[in-house]
Amino acid sequence: MAKNYICGLDIGTSKIAACAAEIRKGKVVDVFLESQESRGVRKGSVVDSIELVECVGKVLKALKAKSGINIKAVHTNIAGQDVTTKHSRAIIALAERGNKVISSRDIKNVIHQAFILGSIIEDEVIHQIPYSYTVDNKTGITNPLGLYGHKLEVDLYLICAKISSVQTIIYAVNQAGYDVKEIFLSGLATSEVV
Repeated sequence: MAKNYICGLDIGTSKIAACAAEIRKGKVVDVFLESQESRGVRKGSVVDSIELVECVGKVLKALKAKSGINIKAVHTNIAGQDVTTKHSRAIIALAERGNKVISSRDIKNVIHQAFILGSIIEDEVIHQIPYSYTVDNKTGITNPLGLYGHKLEVDLYLICAKISSVQTIIYAVNQAGYDVKEIFLSGLATSEVV
């Protein structure tokens, strides 16, 4: 019987660590950990993909043996010098005349506009976090849903990584025989866990 699981892979400079959690009925029932000394990574950047492929393969194979889970896909991290952050702002009109109630669609639209304005071709946006909203001239709004206004503005915080770095990590994990479900910033993942 195939087990439901989630697997996290931490690619670090000093160690490669993996964690698999078995999930039943939406609850974590067992957690398995495995790690080994890292090779092929320096200061958060991949410097030797062949060594990294070997390390990832060893760690995930050992985790598979320990847990009995047939691991096929992982959530992994990115860190290092190729990660940048920036703010991007966008504003949309809500109505031609007068005011209207702000819907979730309006919020998605303004976030999408800020995403487009803040994106550059060499970077991949790893995370986008709405920092704050402005409705008409009222600033510092954390959730504009249900408010009335004429225009909606967002200050979007973008966490980006060089596309080449993201592709290198995905390639290394793929070469080890696994798929990447998601890439996330190491520090953000740590803060979410805490």
